[in-house]
Amino acid sequence: MSFKSNCGRSLTRAVSAAITAVVAVLMAVSSATTAKSSTFTSLHDFCTKASRCKDGSSPRGPVLTDSNGNIYGTTSGGGKHNAGTVFMMSPDGTFKVLHDFCSKQACADGDAPLSPLVLDVNGNLYGTTLQGGNGGSGGGVAFELSPSPDRTVWTLITLHTFGTVGGDGASPRDGLTYQGASTGALYDGTSPLYGSAIWGGANGYGAVFQLTYVAGHKTRDVKTIYSFCSLSNCTDGQQPNGALIGTPDGKLYGVTALGGAAGAGVLFEVASDTGAETVLHSFCQGDCADGDIAVGSLAVDPTGNIFGTTERDALGQERGTIYKLIPNGTRSKLSVLYTFCSLDSCGDGFYPYGVVRDTGGNLYVTTVGGGAHNRGDIFELSGKNGTVLYSFCADQLCQSGDRSVGLTIDGNGNLLGATSEYGKHGGGNVFRLTP
Repeated sequence: MSFKSNCGRSLTRAVSAAITAVVAVLMAVSSATTAKSSTFTSLHDFCTKASRCKDGSSPRGPVLTDSNGNIYGTTSGGGKHNAGTVFMMSPDGTFKVLHDFCSKQACADGDAPLSPLVLDVNGNLYGTTLQGGNGGSGGGVAFELSPSPDRTVWTLITLHTFGTVGGDGASPRDGLTYQGASTGALYDGTSPLYGSAIWGGANGYGAVFQLTYVAGHKTRDVKTIYSFCSLSNCTDGQQPNGALIGTPDGKLYGVTALGGAAGAGVLFEVASDTGAETVLHSFCQGDCADGDIAVGSLAVDPTGNIFGTTERDALGQERGTIYKLIPNGTRSKLSVLYTFCSLDSCGDGFYPYGVVRDTGGNLYVTTVGGGAHNRGDIFELSGKNGTVLYSFCADQLCQSGDRSVGLTIDGNGNLLGATSEYGKHGGGNVFRLTP
């Protein structure tokens, strides 16, 4: 995952933005606070096995929790074949690898899962891999992982291998979604699944796809419902950059890292039934006061407002923002809720990636840089008040982990996540933070 952008900005624009940007930063300072007391617990440290990290290493996406308190996730590396794993942790701390990727000849089952998982009403898991499939030459796979009745044995089915059908996309990095995912309801197991691929599509710059269940078939039919860069100068977006989220009315929302009116990415809406795309906002408008380079997963509140993050701020520096968008087609309204690096030495963090929202309306993000130890932090935005809940690398050996991307909120209001580096054995960890 790249946390840098090659989207250039002219010096003239940067200078002209400076006065406006400084005012915005100063306003944000007044709402930022220092860290408050929270309880951080490392639930599992990866790479406990000296030989090839058989329990996995470097988780890159948010974890998932079920109603029984089990935690599920993926690692991008490690496992028996050093191609990543799907794992489960029970409430008593028991850790189990459910699948080791590249278990089939030439990695037909996929390689390097970076995505979060989807859970259905029957306890099956769904996800994607960045690469693998088709004798090792595919562009990643979508998979289903199903448990036996006693949940002791899990079987993986490859639902689709990407890069094998014209225009279906390649490298579905960010996982799958479904209609109603924004409400927290479980997937029903048979309605269409949707996702995005960062490459491929009709124009080679990414696509939104649909996987359709067919009774009696193990695989699913695939259909590309939108290909990015379909408009001149890619004003419709280029290279999706974060998990899609589906709403009950059939809308799919996501962001792209590039493209749009200013080349800094867009927040888009795709109608799942027709495939029609609407750009709700192009970033870096008005001298980039709205942020630059949209990244990570989105959150949707009960009234349909959308929340997300950008890598850069009004100064064009790699600090980032949290924003809110009120969707209304091309008349959608975006407002910046918080600009990072508002505390001395960026004590509030920078490079936010994705956002989750609790039932009280509080927003939570992880940052990749900054914080008290310059290893990123967990940040809460409550109204206009920003609070650092935890700064990573709190000990000399970084046993708390480093580079966390994305959070999940469990039934008790705890924040769950994973880090991709450090921890006790160097492979990252799964953690719980009790605010």
